[in-house]
Amino acid sequence: MELDHPNIAKIYEVFEWKNALGIVIELCEGGDLFTYIKNQKKFSEAATASIFQQLISGVNYMHKQGVFHRDIKPENLLYDN
Repeated sequence: MELDHPNIAKIYEVFEWKNALGIVIELCEGGDLFTYIKNQKKFSEAATASIFQQLISGVNYMHKQGVFHRDIKPENLLYDN
């Protein structure tokens, strides 16, 4: 909740129940990156470089804050239009 970076979805609230955890995050209307990539007919080098730069920027910020993701894959990356 304390992370503040343009390439990291903001967490607003965390709820914990006996057998579940709920996390309220900012709305990212584009869905996950895996679905976005799968639905593209063509994917330019410039688009790929932009996405990669944003990913590395966010991960670098997290690491500097002592936070590690541990499961980075397109299915776990939200895409915002």
